[in-house]
Amino acid sequence: FPVNYLWQEWVPGNPWKYEFYNGGFVVSDFTNMTGADYKNQCSVYNQSGGHNDANFIVANGYSVANGASVSYDKCAKIYLTDKTGYQVVLSDPDQPVSGEAHYGTFNSVWVCNTTYSYLAMKDGNGIAHALKDDNGWFKVVFVAMDKNCKPTGKTVSYYLANFDASKTKESGLDNEIRTGWNKVDLSGLGDNVCTVAIDFEGSDVGAYGINTPAYVALDDLEIKVNE
Repeated sequence: FPVNYLWQEWVPGNPWKYEFYNGGFVVSDFTNMTGADYKNQCSVYNQSGGHNDANFIVANGYSVANGASVSYDKCAKIYLTDKTGYQVVLSDPDQPVSGEAHYGTFNSVWVCNTTYSYLAMKDGNGIAHALKDDNGWFKVVFVAMDKNCKPTGKTVSYYLANFDASKTKESGLDNEIRTGWNKVDLSGLGDNVCTVAIDFEGSDVGAYGINTPAYVALDDLEIKVNE
């Protein structure tokens, strides 16, 4: 189940070659905990790096409104697929990827804030507001999908920060930003999942979408592929 560096899926003609800036992953071992801007977008807010070793991945991107529906094309996605991997097929909107798909259960994943997101949520950055000033919140949402990248309707949400008293119980956070690596149970996505999109939701929203930098560090994904 490779994490693929796919071409951008959502614009016909594919003007951008790499997906990270519009929904994708990078592998990193950066641990700069003071750089507060986009030039430090690949650092985890954890001095020792990943959960069990130095390396981890950073997911970037979030869903956008598309008429009456929501498009997940700009979300990073993890595909269960054969060893040849998926390739984007821009000419066939009903078949967003080619390659042999597999189904399975996404059991769990370890999650940590990135430095860029953490410091933006803590102090603001001229675009994003400090969440404590607005009783704000921010969370990552894992979205189960089938082989055609269509949502199954099952999601798992995990709060990365919360300063809203009405969300203290559901978030498990009381006026705080989450620190360190934390294990997230993904069994709520179901046992017949082909693709998982990593989406974000937050209270700090402007004319162009979420102001909070839409990044999260992930490590030690545990899955079981169906026979």
